[in-house]
Amino acid sequence: RVAVCLHGGVRSFTHPEVYESVRENVLRSLEASFLRIFYVMNLTSDNCSWSAASSARRFSLMEVAPAMAALDTEGLTASVTVEPACC
Repeated sequence: RVAVCLHGGVRSFTHPEVYESVRENVLRSLEASFLRIFYVMNLTSDNCSWSAASSARRFSLMEVAPAMAALDTEGLTASVTVEPACC
């Protein structure tokens, strides 16, 4: 039995090569008999957190939905929590 928490800014999570890598290299590699995914996401992501030239982008849940659907092939999602933009 395994619970996985995916936490952080969305940033590149919406790119197929990123979420497919998570699916193959994290979720499937666990070979768990019971697996649940908990998402804790900040939908406001900056493209560079260490540079003064950083810019913020606000994602919608609809933009993240394809990535979540690709990981949730068997009803694995336990919860989705969206953090406030200030965090």
